[in-house]
Amino acid sequence: MKRLTAFLFLIALAAPSAASAQEADPHAIYEQSCARCHEAHAGDFVHNKLDLKEGRLVGKSSGRDVETFLAGGHGRLSDAERQILIDHLIAIRRSGQLFHDKCLTCHDRAVDLARSQLIMKDGILVGRYSGRNIADFLQDHGRLTPDETARMIEVLERQLQGPAN
Repeated sequence: MKRLTAFLFLIALAAPSAASAQEADPHAIYEQSCARCHEAHAGDFVHNKLDLKEGRLVGKSSGRDVETFLAGGHGRLSDAERQILIDHLIAIRRSGQLFHDKCLTCHDRAVDLARSQLIMKDGILVGRYSGRNIADFLQDHGRLTPDETARMIEVLERQLQGPAN
């Protein structure tokens, strides 16, 4: 019995915790570490305050490199959190404001829509309840061009990163 208890204790220690899963969520990192002083949502912050120059995020008004600024202690992020956040902010900047411009009128934030209504099944984004292929669905929904449909799929798939949904 003691061996079984010890074994179960070791398994519990080795299992990823809810906190480590939460740390991997770029939305949670932004909202916990940045939103109390900056815009509430990373998308608004990126498009209002940051530019992408030569693959690096810089402040629009200061021209300061965001990654260097964060590495200096701003936001008190771990190295892993900083990299997750930078990757997330760059992805937002590169995607433009497609969701904002085409979807926000009818839908809530992209992360909320994706995590409540969508799943990945066999590598394809599908409706959580309908099972419908979302790339096919978007061809007749939201007035998206084929290029915008491909970008939107990337945006929505990226939203599924983070805590298990």
